[in-house]
Amino acid sequence: REIINTDGVSSQSSFVRFVRFVFFQNQRVLASHGVASHGYASRNWRARAMPSIAQGRSALPLAQARTPWVKSNDRLGFNGRTDKKGRIAFVFGFFLIILHLKSGERRLSYFLIFFLITMKVNRLTAVAMLLATLLLSSMKVKAQVNAQVLYDFGNDREFVTLTLEMFKQDKWGSTYFFVDHDFNYDKMVVGSKNIAQGGTYTEISRALNFWQNTQLKNWSLHVEYNGGITKNYPINNAWLFGAEYLLHDKSYRNTLTLQALYKTIRATDQNVPMQLTAVWTCNDIFGVKGLKFDGFADFWWETHAVDFKEDGSADTKHTVFITEPQLWYNVGQHFGVDNLSLGGEVELTNNFGSTGGFKCRPCLGVKWDF
Repeated sequence: REIINTDGVSSQSSFVRFVRFVFFQNQRVLASHGVASHGYASRNWRARAMPSIAQGRSALPLAQARTPWVKSNDRLGFNGRTDKKGRIAFVFGFFLIILHLKSGERRLSYFLIFFLITMKVNRLTAVAMLLATLLLSSMKVKAQVNAQVLYDFGNDREFVTLTLEMFKQDKWGSTYFFVDHDFNYDKMVVGSKNIAQGGTYTEISRALNFWQNTQLKNWSLHVEYNGGITKNYPINNAWLFGAEYLLHDKSYRNTLTLQALYKTIRATDQNVPMQLTAVWTCNDIFGVKGLKFDGFADFWWETHAVDFKEDGSADTKHTVFITEPQLWYNVGQHFGVDNLSLGGEVELTNNFGSTGGFKCRPCLGVKWDF
């Protein structure tokens, strides 16, 4: 995987860099395996001219934008020619994390921290390992993972969205993420067929709670990332930090989480850098087994243009509100497939995206719980 950042320079994932470093000592070996240094491959979809990707004011071919993996300024602290200490540190640290996941012993985490300090590895390497230990710490509760396929009936939408969603609790808190894929390429490029996704959006958050056996167990620290991209425009990166409070019944089948977060959006003006969020889940509502009501509501400050006119002018708004209540019924329980649910959601917004004022967009679809 490769990510093109705002400067038009690619940065490969740490795993890709690590694998390439361990198994290929120079670009000649890479080339002999069908991967040339300019970014083409002989036996996959990249064996064709790469498209140009616009980044800010510049546009450059994707292949030219890539940073060669053998560059000496490798952000992980080890490059293909000189840094053996970084290589040893990364390999050993990786196996420490695996042992931690298998055993659940926090002592291994403490040893990992001591090891990283004594080895004096690159700071990003250390941070990546510690975050991996935090996010992937020993988890005894099964993850709640689902896929949703929804058709949006909004008169400005009328396309299908695939959502992949995951929530998992553990001894140190919980992890949540979702990824939306909008299949609306034909609406992004006038006259084209709907041949691909027109945009994708991701949110991933971590609730940190090391005091689950105390009276403060319902309070957690919260860190979150939001961002995405469409064919025509970016959804700017946003980082959120703050606290959350959990309300629940005795069975934990009905929950409400309230969040107060500091929010910073890349290259965007905000009168108040904050977001207020509510997330809820209600199971077997009205006493009907398998009937689930869940969703979220977000309110934040963001200065943005809405309701563009033909002359290029637009109105300016400073706040955004969005809520997406969902209602699902587990129809699969009636014929031995508990994973299957039918239902949908209603997206209610105010000044969301480029649409000013209030907007209601109903959706219907199917959900599969893994």
